[in-house]
Amino acid sequence: MAKPGKRRKFSAAEKLRIVREAAACTQRGDIDALLRREGIDSSLLAAWRKQLALHGSEALAERKPGHNPHDVPAARRLRRERGAARAAWADQSSRESVAQGTIARGWAKI
Repeated sequence: MAKPGKRRKFSAAEKLRIVREAAACTQRGDIDALLRREGIDSSLLAAWRKQLALHGSEALAERKPGHNPHDVPAARRLRRERGAARAAWADQSSRESVAQGTIARGWAKI
């Protein structure tokens, strides 16, 4: 078992082995024993199972540290456009509320 405070790194082969062992568990408590033996939490096993089911064994490979998949030019452009659309909507909304207030007070010329 790993020392407390130390984060373990699992290779894709180790992850695949653990997921396959968990799939082969048939008796009650087998998965708990596997998790204790490997020193991992059930949520980590669930995440590996999900990655494997959605994207195959390539998804279990280690990712480069610091890589942010949301920080790509297209994502930045979309965030900028979304911010501009929200600002335009807020501006339009405020103009409409002022116009509604003017009409309600009877200040508008008919």
